[in-house]
Amino acid sequence: MTEEEAEAGDNAGEAFDEEVTEESITDVDVETLVGEEEGAGPVLTSPTASVESFESAMTAATDSTGSTSLTTSTSTAATSELGKLAEKERKRAEKAASQAAAVRKRADQKELKAQRAAEREEDRLRKLAQQEEGRTQKLARVEQTKQQKEAERERRKKEKMEERARKAEERERKREEDWRKGVMVALGEIADLHERIKNMFLWRNPPASRVYTAVIFGLFLFTFLTPARYIAKLIYFLIGFVFFFLIPLIRAMPAKEAARVPPSFSDVPTDAQYAYGLIRERAARGESLVPVSRDGRGKSKDPDTLSLSSLNTAVSPKSPSAPSLATGLERQPPDWEKLLQRGFTFAEDSRRLLRGEPISSVSVAEGVSSFPAQHAGGVGTLCISDSELWFTPLSGKEVRMALGEIAGVKKTGAMGLGGGKWGGMEVLLRPRERASEEEAEVGKEGEKGKGKGGERVHKFPFVGKRNEAFALLVAWSGQNWLRT
Repeated sequence: MTEEEAEAGDNAGEAFDEEVTEESITDVDVETLVGEEEGAGPVLTSPTASVESFESAMTAATDSTGSTSLTTSTSTAATSELGKLAEKERKRAEKAASQAAAVRKRADQKELKAQRAAEREEDRLRKLAQQEEGRTQKLARVEQTKQQKEAERERRKKEKMEERARKAEERERKREEDWRKGVMVALGEIADLHERIKNMFLWRNPPASRVYTAVIFGLFLFTFLTPARYIAKLIYFLIGFVFFFLIPLIRAMPAKEAARVPPSFSDVPTDAQYAYGLIRERAARGESLVPVSRDGRGKSKDPDTLSLSSLNTAVSPKSPSAPSLATGLERQPPDWEKLLQRGFTFAEDSRRLLRGEPISSVSVAEGVSSFPAQHAGGVGTLCISDSELWFTPLSGKEVRMALGEIAGVKKTGAMGLGGGKWGGMEVLLRPRERASEEEAEVGKEGEKGKGKGGERVHKFPFVGKRNEAFALLVAWSGQNWLRT
């Protein structure tokens, strides 16, 4: 092999190195390209040819040229050339292996990068999903809060509407009550005016009746002697004075000041005031305060009023009718009220005697009236004097009330017993600025209910001769009472 052939082989190897890429390193095929040149032997055009291919090429070249012998120098050159080619092949193989390792490394790096990118994308998508979920939950909470606020506003609006409706109803009811109360007050004043005029003519208060009689007689003379035109002018003047001056003046006055304005004919009593006056007079004289009911023949139905003197005086004791009359008196029903009152008095005296306390004698002559009654679940005696009211139970503490504290007395249900009337009674006490310690205890032991301003109500479920006790309280209280 000549130097030209060796140089051609080197050029072919370098050309092959330039053509080898990273993708084709692992799959390199050996091809032997044998070219014939004029006057030259075979030339290796591929540096990757093996020894066998080289020998086959040499054989083909020998056959083509017709040469049957090779020189020793040519064999030595070929051997050295083969060594060089093998070394180059080995280096190219190592280089290809290193390049393949680099490619695998780059592939691994790319795969790692792709995996990391996928993880980052997954994390990003997960974060986006979490953010979307959080945003959805936040929107749901906002919507729920909005709905709650809307419901709260609706509830408040409904409550305000109900409150307005209730206030409007209360105002309407109060207006109606005020209207009814005003009508009732006006009717009451008109009725009192009629009663005063009637009592003036009935001479219930002689001094006032004399004064008004003189005034009426003077008006009669005035109208009799004065011309009609002056009387008409005077009437018109009085009507205008009352309508345009007196009524606005009274309406502009405070309630306390207006209450001081006396009503018409105030010095003449009404029927109720006249009845209270009679009750006070009868109580002062020690007489019965309850009127005696009579039958159609004018006879009394009260067993206390029956006596022999009330019978026909023409009947003598020897008369046949006398025993029957006496028998009729003996057959009268017993007075259960008196018997019960005596039983309470006896029990109270026994209790005081056992305690070593003095026995107090209660009598009408002392100005004290007693009635059997029940109070705060206990049975005892209700005593009324001209200054106070007290209840003495068979067991327990005594309850005392000053008559000046009484603000109202109310009757409750009644029932018949032994020809008499039993009924309940409620006593309303108004508070005083200074109450004794005993009265404070009494207020606690009495009825627990307290009214407006600390008022106390003492309830007596039943009282013997309730009407008489009621009249006695009204008479001895010394106040002007109103029926409600």
